[in-house]
Amino acid sequence: MAPRRSLHFIAMSSGDFAWLCLEAASFVATTLLLSWGCFVLLFLALGGFSLEGVMHQLANFSTRYVAADAERLSAFRHLLLVGHIAVSLTILVLRRARIVALVRAGRRCAHV
Repeated sequence: MAPRRSLHFIAMSSGDFAWLCLEAASFVATTLLLSWGCFVLLFLALGGFSLEGVMHQLANFSTRYVAADAERLSAFRHLLLVGHIAVSLTILVLRRARIVALVRAGRRCAHV
């Protein structure tokens, strides 16, 4: 007798699989939007939560970015990538219950 698999999504129909893919895509998209929102919140905090302060910080940031050499730009891009990955992983960990519930429930779950 073959061992019984505990993963319920292996025996899905194509419609259920498509639904799960759409739910996973929406989960990833909202996580990405939340992570970008964290960076917007960072700029708002740096600007003192005022539009003038944000514009001042963005102007300062852009002049330094344009004046930087290639090595410094590469280091900045690497730092930004690592920061974005860290923020996204933190959000994923905080939202893990939603995606686990979707996978476990399959299509029976209309709203989680």
